[in-house]
Amino acid sequence: MPPLIRARLHQAFSLPNRWRASLPLLLLYAGLSLLTGAWAAEAPPDPAPPASLPELQSRLQDLLVELQIPALGVVVARQGQVEWVAGMGTADLQTGRPADAHTLFRIGSISKSLLALAILREVEAGRLDLQTPVRELAPDMPIDNPWSATDPVRLVHLLEHTAGFDDMHFQRMERDPNATSTQAQMQLFAPEFRVRWRPGERQSYSNPGYGLVAYILERRTGRTAEDYISAEVLTRLGMHDTRWTSSEVDDRIALGYETGSQTAVPEAELSMPAVGALWSTASDMSRYLQFYLDGRGIDGLVGPESLRRMETPETSLASRAGFPGGYALANYASDLDGWRLRGHNGGLPGYLAYLQYERDAGVGFVLLFNTIPERSRPIRQLLLSYATQGLQPPAKAPVTTPDPARTGWYQQVTHRNQILAGVESLANVAKLEIDGEHYRLVHPLAGSADDEFIEPLANQQLRDNGLNHSNGVFTVDGEGTDALVTDDVVFLRSSWWRTALPLYLVCGAVFLLLLCLLATPFWAWQWFRRHRTKTTVSRTGLRFWPVLSAVLLALLLLASTQLNLTHLTKAQIDAPTLFIWLGGWAFGLSAVIGCWQLLRHRQQVGGLFVQVLSTSASLAALGLAVWLWQVQLLGVRLWAW
Repeated sequence: MPPLIRARLHQAFSLPNRWRASLPLLLLYAGLSLLTGAWAAEAPPDPAPPASLPELQSRLQDLLVELQIPALGVVVARQGQVEWVAGMGTADLQTGRPADAHTLFRIGSISKSLLALAILREVEAGRLDLQTPVRELAPDMPIDNPWSATDPVRLVHLLEHTAGFDDMHFQRMERDPNATSTQAQMQLFAPEFRVRWRPGERQSYSNPGYGLVAYILERRTGRTAEDYISAEVLTRLGMHDTRWTSSEVDDRIALGYETGSQTAVPEAELSMPAVGALWSTASDMSRYLQFYLDGRGIDGLVGPESLRRMETPETSLASRAGFPGGYALANYASDLDGWRLRGHNGGLPGYLAYLQYERDAGVGFVLLFNTIPERSRPIRQLLLSYATQGLQPPAKAPVTTPDPARTGWYQQVTHRNQILAGVESLANVAKLEIDGEHYRLVHPLAGSADDEFIEPLANQQLRDNGLNHSNGVFTVDGEGTDALVTDDVVFLRSSWWRTALPLYLVCGAVFLLLLCLLATPFWAWQWFRRHRTKTTVSRTGLRFWPVLSAVLLALLLLASTQLNLTHLTKAQIDAPTLFIWLGGWAFGLSAVIGCWQLLRHRQQVGGLFVQVLSTSASLAALGLAVWLWQVQLLGVRLWAW
């Protein structure tokens, strides 16, 4: 779902989740993109939908080649029934083994939806209640909740990602060999179980929250969540080939690849298997898609009321304000070409999967990739255009009048990865203004493009230009602060001093250090052509430290682009992580020394330009160092995070 804020800076942070958490210095990247980026070119008109299944297959094959996708499992449904199930491409690039409808792909977080069905089955049987506080269901789990007396974390909060937990840290993505039980494994997530805001308000995706759901299911049933799901959910759905490990069927799996690589990605042993470890086939996923399209439930699994609850969020600020989208019980809404689809996706190194459907229209699709393509949207659009031939998307709700009381400055306050909270809070700010019959979000640096506006709808709901459905709502949080909530991000009203000014200061500091780098050749030339007296050495020292700070900052940015996710998840120290740690502290030290030298030799700075630039750059470096320390990115040890 595209966020309401469409400024370039916000888009800079809409990176795949596997990279977002591994770029601790995205701020500089974002600042440079604001200063140098260009607006995207206008998209060409959409081609006509495929007129037949053979044409769909042909165009899909062309996209696999264009996007460098080795293999694909695909399911397409229309008129309420699955029409096509297939495997395409090459499952093993070394042997040339082709993919078919029974080839196994990792489906990642789509596994969560099967875990949610298991919980709903226990709820229907009266053995669980979604409103029960987690401390009663799992008292041995180390949840740190400052609001526990009035707002305990409940089971439903875990399922709707509104508990306030952080997402999992690098070192806990894979199973700890010393944790011999689910209980021991989950107790390692104490840092992620610190509640960051009042439970039941802000939605923020957290894998450890679902790991806790799996542990609760195990405590209540006496079976691991994986065993329970296999016996009570997968069997009743007819998904007999879907499994948790691939070791017994190596000749049927699609090996995972990085885009454009011929080398398979090693299979990771996840710390929370029930949250994302399932392997499935296009054939099995066609049965799962049909289950959602039918909407009747299955005897012995769940009834239609539980299925509706699975699709209806209830606990977030947005849902309580009447917003129909958002994340429910492992089932979320997303907009594609005028249609509001429900379902889930999943991603692991070397794999990407989608299950999306629209029950009223009787359409849906499943996509199973054995790579993470740079673009999957063209393929999803192609399948949807074929499935919806002869159908019209729901009509747009009428636009209402903008409310002047809602205008002002807004700042992002929800963060999936807490390690990037400081960067996102700084960068993702905007002023909401009224422009004729619409709202417009104006970023302090990026501004707003002519075609980027927001339409006011009834009941305080909002809609991005170009969408058919609302994707945001105005409301008030538990502290009484005005909030603008999108599907998965909360922005609170603030002031210019707290939003735009800090961003201007940080970007200005970066700009001053860049100026120092540009001035370095001139300063070096001056130094060589003059006598190296004590005075000139002092002057050179005053210029040296801000230049060193600028070089270190640039190298830190470069190191952050070289991070290896495999090394991070295995807590391995490598050259980039080592430099981010040592180079970060070196940057802070050079900033302090630069200011100290400035105080010692302030009478020997030189000409006015040199004096102004050296002084301002030294102070800028110190300010950046203080800010990086405040947001816990200065000298961060990523291998230990």
